[in-house]
Amino acid sequence: ASGTDHGDIRVLVGRGPGGFGVSPEECPQSSLYIVALRKELPTEAFYEKGLTAFASAIPPKQEYLARIKSTNYLPNVFMAAEARQRGMDVAVTFDEDGHLGEAAIANVGIVDAEGRLCCPEGRRILPGTSMLAARKIAPQRLPVVERPIRREEIFTAREMLLFTSASLCVGISHFEGRPIGQGPDAGRPGPVARWLRDALLEHMLATGTPF
Repeated sequence: ASGTDHGDIRVLVGRGPGGFGVSPEECPQSSLYIVALRKELPTEAFYEKGLTAFASAIPPKQEYLARIKSTNYLPNVFMAAEARQRGMDVAVTFDEDGHLGEAAIANVGIVDAEGRLCCPEGRRILPGTSMLAARKIAPQRLPVVERPIRREEIFTAREMLLFTSASLCVGISHFEGRPIGQGPDAGRPGPVARWLRDALLEHMLATGTPF
């Protein structure tokens, strides 16, 4: 439909036509939209450079809303605006106890000082397909744990990773202006980010539905 080899397919389910109130009873039937979007693939330079991130002032969504894929994107909009104002790529939420949440439309994890892929608990985030796939694939090379991640752990982590359907896995090179990682990989995407990007693409091509 888009006339291009690369793009996104978005499926939108709504409650359909009706009044302007909040009651679903106003709507006689639901709606379904399938949208094809033209989109270029990320370049090698994008993955080699990595992303910059910071702690957002926007709080994470409440637990009962965080795991629902809905049209409530206002916090995401605020986070995107915040990143632009700060001159950085990614705003990341933290809960009241200082535990890592998620980015505006992406999941975040770290490779901790012990070499484990650590992903936040699922209570206050919406687990995305790329992060869930990474948790299945990563045990081929390193342990995977789901646990609370304290903000200060980021500065001792080997790597910080961003998971999205658009870029699969890309390394976060700096957090709050400080380089992530140690040694020659400090301040640049590390080996896990580079491997997972390729492994996730291979997994997607092997398990995706041909069209």
